[in-house]
This record gives sequence, C-alpha cells and structure tokens, in this order.
Amino acid sequence: MNETIGASGFRHRTRRPHRNITFPRLLADFVQGIRSLRWVHHLLGSPWTVSREYLEIDVTYRCNLACPNCNRSCAQAPRSTDISIEQIEQLITESLLRGYQWRRIRLLGGEPTLHPRFLEIIQLLRTYRYRHLPSLRIVVCTNGHGPNVRQMLDLLPEDIEIKSTEKTGRSRLFRPFNMAPCDSRLHRFYDY
Repeated sequence: MNETIGASGFRHRTRRPHRNITFPRLLADFVQGIRSLRWVHHLLGSPWTVSREYLEIDVTYRCNLACPNCNRSCAQAPRSTDISIEQIEQLITESLLRGYQWRRIRLLGGEPTLHPRFLEIIQLLRTYRYRHLPSLRIVVCTNGHGPNVRQMLDLLPEDIEIKSTEKTGRSRLFRPFNMAPCDSRLHRFYDY
C-alpha cells in the first residue's frame, strides 16, 4: 500500500488496482452463460442459489459520477435513497438470530462513502465482526473519485478492505443492462 497526496491536499491510500476483466472471470462468465441456456437449465437445474455467506448492502444510491458503463442504474435513475442506521442494526440482529455466518459483507451504492452516516455503518459492522465473526471481511466498493470520497476513505480503519470500482473506459461493458434479453434473437434460448 502506498500513500499519495492529491491536488486537493488529501492523503490517499492507494492499493493494487482491482482488475475487473481477468481470464478466470471471463471463463466463469462463459460457464454461467452456458448454464443459463434453457435446455441446460432444465437438464441440470437452476444455476442460481441464495448465498448465506456473502452479503451485499446498497447503503445509498447517491453517486458522484455518471460512469458510462455503470451497472448500478445510478446514471439511469439517480436518487438520494439511503439505508438507515436502524436497518443496519436490524440486519445485524436478524443475522445473529438466524445464525448467519457471513464471510464477507460488501458495501455498495452509488458511492457508499456519500452516505451521510457512512462511518457509523462501518463502526456497527466492525463491532458485529469483533463480537461475533472475527473472520468477517468488510469491503467498501468505491470509485475513489473526488476529494470528499478520498477523505472518507482515509478515515477508514486499515481492517476495512477497499475495492476500486472506478469506470475509466468509454466502452459500455454493461450496454445490455437496460435491454430486455428475451427480445433479442441472440438470447432467445436463455432461461432467465
């Protein structure tokens, strides 16, 4: 991990960038595509399962970018909806009551650091981890864009993982995100 000081004067921890497109991911996407074929689905059963180990929480839909290849609908439907602290507390309570043993909790958005009570959410999850699940990974998925976001990231404890989701290219990787695949001749044999 390196530290840099940006033009805004904020110290920013830089970590090895996360590469979204790798050979294993392309292979997994290919296999998932094959598993989604209607006849394969009927032969082998549903490829989709509910995860009891990995949790993703959309803490806010506020966003500071309009990424051309966003797959979170932020550019298409901007809004300022935030999850409440009470909802996070309820999630923790229900997780304990149901005996869920989360391996990873990812905080998403929009841009999660724009939530007005973001640091409180982090502290609630850290307390939950400390008391009940020491091996729990807490991951913040962020675009890292702008001085306010970088300042918030600098305030995060070292035990919180940061995943860069910055969308730099102009290619629209999620172009079909707003299309109805069942209307495409290419996808007519897939079972969604």
